[in-house]
Amino acid sequence: MHRSPEPPERPSEEENDRSGRSSTAKAIEMAHRITSISLSFVIPILGGFYCDQWLGSRFVCLLTGMALGMFVAGMQLMKLVSSLQTKND
Repeated sequence: MHRSPEPPERPSEEENDRSGRSSTAKAIEMAHRITSISLSFVIPILGGFYCDQWLGSRFVCLLTGMALGMFVAGMQLMKLVSSLQTKND
């Protein structure tokens, strides 16, 4: 006689936080946030580099892109840290 498959195991209570999310879901969210911060730093720099190439300027757009990227990435990093602090409280 053929047995029916057993239902998948549920994550333990330790693996879930208060919202019921698994540790894998939390890790994916954190990786997404870190990737977003990295891209918000890199994309303005690359845009400034190609703008300098297109306009024939030396490094004006590159420096502007660096400043913009650092500002945006810093704001996102502060938002990430504050959200982590509120979760731990």
